[in-house]
Parts: sequence; C-alpha cells; structure tokens
Amino acid sequence: METLLEVSDVDNSNTATNEIIDQNEFINVNELIYIRDKIENMSKYNQVNILGIFKNFPEITLNENSYGIHINLSDVKRNVITLLLDYIKYVCEQENELLSIEQQKEDYKNVYFVKDNKDNSKVVV
Repeated sequence: METLLEVSDVDNSNTATNEIIDQNEFINVNELIYIRDKIENMSKYNQVNILGIFKNFPEITLNENSYGIHINLSDVKRNVITLLLDYIKYVCEQENELLSIEQQKEDYKNVYFVKDNKDNSKVVV
C-alpha cells in the first residue's frame, strides 16, 4: 500500500529527557512516534482526513514532494496533537467495530447458510 502522508521522524538529539517543550506543555517523543506510525499505516482516505486536520492550522508547515507530504510533528502544538490522537482513537474504534460486525456476519453465514448444514439436518415428522 502506498503511503500518501508520511510524517517525518522526530529528532531525539535535542531532547535529553525524550520530551519536547511546546508552550509550557510536554509532548513525549514516544507519543509522536506512535502518531507517526499510526498515520503511516492508515488507509489513503484516513490520511487525507489527517491532512485536513493539519490544513486547519496555517502555522503548520506542510512539505510536499513526489513521495507525499511530510510534517515535522515536533513543531506541532499540543492542541493539534490532541486532535490527531482523538482521530486515531476514532479510526481504531471504527475498525474494531467493523471487524466485529464482519465476524458476526461470517458466524451467521456459517450457521444458517452453509449447504452442508441443510443436508445433514433430519426432519422429524
């Protein structure tokens, strides 16, 4: 799967405690790496929605080239990080719900619509 939106790696060299100070708030580098990995593994549709979140904030620099759009997450403010985490949580919950429904559908299909089950059942009169 081609990645539409790639988020650039976080530079750990400037942070001795693995945290970035952003307007007196701490953003854990592991949190940024988690966000990057989740976005890179999302479908194109969800990546476009993430890009829409970034485009709502003109202070965020979007670097575009032939490989996609790159964003330095260490420059992103805490409120945007929160929006990204909320969207990632929403997508994960949505995927889990769809998987659950698909499993339930498959179970019903196997129980009620398999030809072998009809042929093996006995009719008692």
